[in-house]
Amino acid sequence: MKMYPNIKQSILIFMLILLFSSANAKEVVYKTDLKVSKLTCGSCLYRISEELKKLDGFLKMGASLFKGEVYVAHKETLDAKNIEEVITKTGYPAKIIATNVFDMNKVKKAPEEKRQSCCGTSAQQGCYGN
Repeated sequence: MKMYPNIKQSILIFMLILLFSSANAKEVVYKTDLKVSKLTCGSCLYRISEELKKLDGFLKMGASLFKGEVYVAHKETLDAKNIEEVITKTGYPAKIIATNVFDMNKVKKAPEEKRQSCCGTSAQQGCYGN
């Protein structure tokens, strides 16, 4: 069977697209855990997350106010030290605890809710404690 040049070229382009799209689907995700000082309420977390969202490679953020820890899921292109610096510059001194490869498929989705901070302001207004 003789193939026409246009069909060969189209098949080659299609195979290259499949190759590159499957390579991106298996991108490694990292989780960096940080000990963060001065966390008092949801407004503190909101301010940190808004700054982290500006970073190329940021994916998600979680936190424990009780433990004073922030957890950041990010791409390999975003350095953990950069995350630490951004949180510290936001007004919350941070230290890296650990950075590990992270399985995003194990993350449970939390329901979206409007947060009210401990000091009576909504997270969008900012915290009186800072």
